[in-house]
Amino acid sequence: MSLSLLSFKRPQVGKNSRAGYTLLEMGLVMIVMVTLFASLWVVVALVTQSIYRKQTVNQILLTINNVRDFYTSSLRVQTPAGSSAAADLTNYLLRRGVLLPDQIRDRTAAVWVADLPWGPVAASGTVMNEGGFAIDAAGIDSSRFFRLTLRGLSRSNCITLSPALTGVGMPEGLTSVTINDNAPSQPPVSPDQATIECVEPEGLANTIELVYNLRRA
Repeated sequence: MSLSLLSFKRPQVGKNSRAGYTLLEMGLVMIVMVTLFASLWVVVALVTQSIYRKQTVNQILLTINNVRDFYTSSLRVQTPAGSSAAADLTNYLLRRGVLLPDQIRDRTAAVWVADLPWGPVAASGTVMNEGGFAIDAAGIDSSRFFRLTLRGLSRSNCITLSPALTGVGMPEGLTSVTINDNAPSQPPVSPDQATIECVEPEGLANTIELVYNLRRA
């Protein structure tokens, strides 16, 4: 009896079984890590978009005031010599410090173009050769108006920015708003209108055009 007890050996867990259990644990850990990283990436992307939207609103606000200050002694937008009434003023105003320095894409280029915080590539993936932001004299009524154009926005950014750029807190004197190829409308743009008129991006869409009075009210 004593011999049989002494000779009894506990069964050992095989190395292969333990290895399989370890691989399962590692797989579960990897799944958890991937899920956490994916969630973190979504949060970072949402926060980044929110920051860029606020930067865009601030840039537009400063641009409107700077343009009006620049032309404060004039009764009309003075376009560069030899240009048409509807001339693109982006390069002209960038080089004179009227638009913001951080909007300049390439200071070595012959013609300076301006971009929004999202950079030179539209949400559709199209490179915006003429920039994501532009300003022109609108070419109407003796150039007493100027037009700001935002290009290449994602649908969600278009839906968020359209009301933000045309509502409370923005300068007075906004006369019309045009989203993509829709008819110009009177401000402000409602969220419902923006939801209808902003589309899934293709080419330079989504585009928002804001026409402002040159003179302050």
